[in-house]
Amino acid sequence: MRTAQLIEYGSAEGFGMKELPVPEPGAGEVLLAVEACGLNPIDVWMRSGHLRERLPRPLPTVLGWDVAGTVAAIGPGVNGLSAGDGVLTLLDFAVEGANAEYVVVTADRVVARPPSVTAAQAAALPCAGLTGAQLVERGLELTPGGSVLVTGAVGAVGRAAVHAALHAGLRVVAAVRQAHRMAAEQLGGVELLVTDVPSERLVEPVDAVIDTAGPEVVAPLLPLVRRGGTVLTVVPLPLPEADAAQQLTLQRFAVTFDRDRLAELIGEVAVGTLSMPVAACYDLADLGAAHRRLEAGGLDGKIVLTMERAE
Repeated sequence: MRTAQLIEYGSAEGFGMKELPVPEPGAGEVLLAVEACGLNPIDVWMRSGHLRERLPRPLPTVLGWDVAGTVAAIGPGVNGLSAGDGVLTLLDFAVEGANAEYVVVTADRVVARPPSVTAAQAAALPCAGLTGAQLVERGLELTPGGSVLVTGAVGAVGRAAVHAALHAGLRVVAAVRQAHRMAAEQLGGVELLVTDVPSERLVEPVDAVIDTAGPEVVAPLLPLVRRGGTVLTVVPLPLPEADAAQQLTLQRFAVTFDRDRLAELIGEVAVGTLSMPVAACYDLADLGAAHRRLEAGGLDGKIVLTMERAE
């Protein structure tokens, strides 16, 4: 099988293609034929070496943890799945990833993919969808009527957070740059704050901030948070400094796998109540170019790798 391996930490030129044997599933595992693999910021942070102390792994290694594909083989003790089933999953970040034509995953992490959802759409969802939902549902302690500001609101995690916050009955302020204003207006049910137009930063104070953009974006917005409020970020950079008088709680947030919640989210994608747009698809062999595009930013959707197998 083809794999795109990270040979050395650093730039997007550090990948190389390598043929490896197709792995075999063990007890409680299934082999997936990967049809699509979503890219996330963690792929870039891992590739650059930024996370090598927190998530150490020997090189070469395979990245990529958002997976959509079909069941190719089933290991002993697995029930309820059959060869050919369309599925999706979020792999454990500590294991080899799915920038490859096949990947083995434990059966308890596999979620059925509705027939109306394409592999690319499914691969765009797991990490971003779960992260956005959990930021609201687990990270914040707000009741209906509370308020939250979401930076990068038209990015994948931001969209999922906005969706979860609205569902929870919160007042939502979507913070975006002017270039993404139109996309943010299409979110529906949100107040808009354009971060690169200072005159438009006139919104009512909020109880919390969900940050998906990083300290340079969120730091100037901290005065908008009520005293004693919460700021959650998914960006592994130094936390911004807040005025001590505000008594804010600033902390990082990390996603955890939740099979039932992922099944709910893909169901919402299937019926159209949750949108997770795909901005661009790249072949596995073009992984470096896909990383460069992700790093360039300015996307209103996910980048997804797709597999073209030689029969």
